[in-house]
Formats: sequence, structure tokens, C-alpha cells
Amino acid sequence: MEGGVDMDERVETPPSAERQEPVAEEEQEEGNKFQKAIGAWRNIDLTTLIPQLDTVASDLVAHQRDTLTQRKDLAQKTKDFRKLDDASKLSDIKGLLKCKPPLAQLTELY
Repeated sequence: MEGGVDMDERVETPPSAERQEPVAEEEQEEGNKFQKAIGAWRNIDLTTLIPQLDTVASDLVAHQRDTLTQRKDLAQKTKDFRKLDDASKLSDIKGLLKCKPPLAQLTELY
């Protein structure tokens, strides 16, 4: 024994049982999470969900297209209205106000 440490006297301690139990519990929790995720995917019926989402997406695109057309129409009517003289504005204001419902729908969406 030189230097105060005898290499033969070293005692290796086996890994404690307490360390192994939390690892097993963590693995079990991960397994439960995985099983829950698989169960959730099984509950989602993709064969019916995909066509429903396609329908909703096409409806959204159609609505966006209609809204854009209405906005452009309103913008053009507003430009034309501003160019009119005061007497003409009084008679044409009704036509501009008729565009208000599409405008109200736009503000409700946002």
C-alpha cells in the first residue's frame, strides 16, 4: 500500500435498488404516454376528417375570394364617390351605404 490507497481494498458498491426503481417508473410513465398518444390517434377518424377539412378549406377559399371582390368593389365605389361634386354626393350616398353589409361582415370576422 503506497500513497495510502490500496488498490485491492477498493470496494465497488452495486447500483442501489433505489436508483433502479425511478428509472423503471420513468419508463412506465413514458410507456403510458405513448399508449395514450396511440389511443388518441386511433380515436381520430382520419377517413372522415380529411374530407370534412377539405370542404371547410374550399369554403374558406371561396369566402376569401368573395370578400376580396367585395372589398375591391367598395374601394372603387369610394374612390368614385370622392370625385363627385357635393350635389351628386347627396344622391349617390345611398349606393355607397348599400355596400355597408359586406363591410360589416368583414369587421365581424376580424
